[in-house]
Amino acid sequence: MSLRLFFLFSVISIHGLYAQVKITDSLIVLLNNYPANDTGKVSLLNNISTSAWGADPKLTKQYAGQALLLSQELNYTKGIADSYAGISRYYWTQTEYDQSTNFALKALKEYEQIHNLKGVSWCYASIGTNYSQANNFDKAIYYHNRALALNKKINNLSGVGRNLNSLGYINELQKNYPKALEYYKRGLDIRLTVGNKVDITLSYANVGSIYYLMNQYSRALEFLFKALPLAQAVDNKNYIALIYQNIGEVYYKTGKYDEGERYLLNALQLGNEIGDKKRREGVYDALKSLEQSRGNYKAAFHYLELLQGVRDTLYTQDRSRQVAKMETLYETNKKEQTIKLLEQQRHIQLMWRYALSFGIILVMIATLIIYRLQQSRARKTKQLLVVEQALNDKLKEVDKLKSRFFANISHEFRTPLTLLLAPIEEKLSSNNISNSEKDLLMLMRRNANRLLDLVNQLLDLSKLEVGKMGITLRKYRLKEFMNTIAASFNMLAENKKIHFEKKLIIPDGSYSFDADILEKIINNLLSNAFKFTPPGGLITLMVEMNQNSSGIEDGIKIKVSDTGKGIPRDEQNEIFSPFYQIKNLADDGNVGTGLGLSLVKELTKLYGGSVNLISTENLGTSVTVYIPLDPAVKESAPLEPEARLVATLKNQITESGNDTHEDEPEELHDDIILVVEDNADLRNFISSVLQKEFTVVCAADGKDGFEQALHHIPALIISDLMMPVMDGLILTEKIKSDERTSHIPVVLLTAKNEQESKLEGLRTGADDYLTKPFSTEELRVRIINLIEQRRRLAAKYGEQNAVIPTPLLKHEMSLEEKFLQKARTIVESNINDFAFGVETLSAEMHLSRTQLLRKLKALTGLSPNEFIKDLRLKRAAELILSKADTISQIGYAVGFNDQSYFTKCFKKQFGVAPSEYGIAEKV
Repeated sequence: MSLRLFFLFSVISIHGLYAQVKITDSLIVLLNNYPANDTGKVSLLNNISTSAWGADPKLTKQYAGQALLLSQELNYTKGIADSYAGISRYYWTQTEYDQSTNFALKALKEYEQIHNLKGVSWCYASIGTNYSQANNFDKAIYYHNRALALNKKINNLSGVGRNLNSLGYINELQKNYPKALEYYKRGLDIRLTVGNKVDITLSYANVGSIYYLMNQYSRALEFLFKALPLAQAVDNKNYIALIYQNIGEVYYKTGKYDEGERYLLNALQLGNEIGDKKRREGVYDALKSLEQSRGNYKAAFHYLELLQGVRDTLYTQDRSRQVAKMETLYETNKKEQTIKLLEQQRHIQLMWRYALSFGIILVMIATLIIYRLQQSRARKTKQLLVVEQALNDKLKEVDKLKSRFFANISHEFRTPLTLLLAPIEEKLSSNNISNSEKDLLMLMRRNANRLLDLVNQLLDLSKLEVGKMGITLRKYRLKEFMNTIAASFNMLAENKKIHFEKKLIIPDGSYSFDADILEKIINNLLSNAFKFTPPGGLITLMVEMNQNSSGIEDGIKIKVSDTGKGIPRDEQNEIFSPFYQIKNLADDGNVGTGLGLSLVKELTKLYGGSVNLISTENLGTSVTVYIPLDPAVKESAPLEPEARLVATLKNQITESGNDTHEDEPEELHDDIILVVEDNADLRNFISSVLQKEFTVVCAADGKDGFEQALHHIPALIISDLMMPVMDGLILTEKIKSDERTSHIPVVLLTAKNEQESKLEGLRTGADDYLTKPFSTEELRVRIINLIEQRRRLAAKYGEQNAVIPTPLLKHEMSLEEKFLQKARTIVESNINDFAFGVETLSAEMHLSRTQLLRKLKALTGLSPNEFIKDLRLKRAAELILSKADTISQIGYAVGFNDQSYFTKCFKKQFGVAPSEYGIAEKV
């Protein structure tokens, strides 16, 4: 292993700017007792930051940050520059070289402003050091030579020694060891002259490392043991850890494994104390090699795992590009500021020169021109409006006639087509026809169906033009729907010898959309692509969920691409017009009707989506359609004015509370099964087995599974026992201890067959336990039994306890009882409020409407509306029996503001009218 040194930057970051100062109690006391916030306090903070870097790099950042804030408040440029340098120094020790370079550039800008050449040379050396870490040695040598020349110019011997040491380090990285030794010894001579112990320590260590790399181990130990007492004297943990590592590696190379291990472990301990990831990487690598040499492969493998973990967090890609980018940005900003200043000065001069001379004249001329143009535009606009109105009236009349014509003729076509297709289908189903007759009948059926499709397209266009087509939204499993449509073109692709590629990037789950419209859009796009793609070509259907800027799924993006003949540029603007036919014939010689793409555009427009076409002649065409998931349109055909008024009034009544005479419908879709399994193949297999009977939602680990459970409130959860992030036991415990999910049955799956494992799973609250491998039929039966058992319990629970007015319970309540108790309390506290409904209850329970619906259904068999109404009626029955008030007042008291509706609900609940209830009870 190469014995590289990782503390070059720390030496660069000190000398030339500050003296090395050891943190003492008196220095901290001096800071705490310093009376004023002035430049003296800034210097004191920066000195403490500098002296702390070796012992505790975090203190370096802390005190440099305080100095920066105070310097900015005082507008003290040197203090700002020194603070930036301190922060840059901290980030280097944490191996965050991009951040280190960023703050070094900020410091460089401030030092140049006050002509502080020592600070400028430090910044050059810092940038060069970061380039060396990115292995961009040419850039690194360039910046270090700039720093060396500047330090020689100002006779800064400490800086010269530091730059020579850096150039030696770069040659060491390039494995030019003789050249590196020359630079290190030149730097050592300079530093011995200056007499700074910290610099001498590092130079001794550097010379020792080169002798080690040149296999001169005795010479290496000689210099390393010279460096060690100096590092201990200045209490620099970075240097001590470095020298420990180097001595340990030399001992290991010379076969002294015990002594080598001792020094390496000391280096590792110090590296952990100061949070030096690079140090841990080097020590782990050395310990791995040492244990290999000993033949202790188990320990070597352990250190290899630790080494890989450190490296995964250390190395980043393209460091050279990031450093160069920040350097270029700095230089560009300087030039842009200079150019901008010159342009502003020239602009001001021109403005003063011409403003007084031409200002008034230009204003007068502009005013006159604008006045004349406005008069002329007003006259022309008025004339054009008259002509346009007349043309619009004629076009509307023509459109109505055309639409009526196509609608009528299309309807006329459908009757004879039906009479043709029905006998053909009946004949084809017979077994008494020859192959030649069957082929002829299939030809007839294919062309009759094609004609029927054209008729349907004409009808759709007619409906769209007169505004009679609406959108009907229903929940479907989008992925299965898309797979079915795409599969219908497989045979066509095989017959035409076209490669048909499908990319359906759609998550599992149900979405609301108009299936008929979506099917027509995709069928027309694919039919058009197959028509103009020759044999051997490629057609790609890609369907994915579109995400808005917030990362939320807001629509479906459908893209159909082909390698066909393409569309000429001059015809692309007309391709979506009805009955327009491009000049290129289709691959099969048919011209087509020009209806398909026109219908696609109109249907997409109706849905509130968009269509985009990209085509290159002789290369192919790509059509992209965006369909919103929640379109701003009605869910049915447009309403007439009277119907719209009735619907509006009905919505207002429903929102106001229980005034409506009909229960608010609440949908609860198919049972949802949540499958939590980290093995993708097994997860997909279980999902495929269950999705015929249930709605299946999947998660790859326990954490995601718990989030999915909170979102969907499934009827049952199937979970693996051993998973990353969160295992099945923890997931079960969280499910059973959360008020929102405690009722959900959990089935645990595991490869373990021990009795203790089963008991552990069942103790956490799991309802069932299956050992892998398991029978899919057994899994399905157990799921059905658990769901049915939960429903029977819910029905029984609902009859006995769900809607009885709040009692005083003496026993410890379960989570389900606490949930129902809370729901009863909320309803009873608002029982006389007419406007109280499901929305208010779900808000008070801190659940979504769907979560509340699934939870109450699972526990009581009642929807939230039924739950509220049942409590109201039970309370009314109590009041009637106690003769607390008149029947009408009791109805108002329990939240019914319509007495006829109250009577109807009461009679349905108790079998008698409210006025007869007390009498019936006595009898």
